[in-house]
Amino acid sequence: MDTIKNDIEQWITEHFSGEDVTIEEYPYLPHGKKINEPLKNDYVIVYYHAHYDRLNFYFKPN
Repeated sequence: MDTIKNDIEQWITEHFSGEDVTIEEYPYLPHGKKINEPLKNDYVIVYYHAHYDRLNFYFKPN
């Protein structure tokens, strides 16, 4: 499980490094994190998909 947590943290760092974001737990999905971008009024949810053994993400719907 620590590997999954590290993979999610690494993905967040790679995609949002230096940006003004807030990160919070998103308990509705496995290992979920919600990354809020308040200046853009946007967010993305990153989580672990056990069936496919990979990270998935959802962007805020338009």
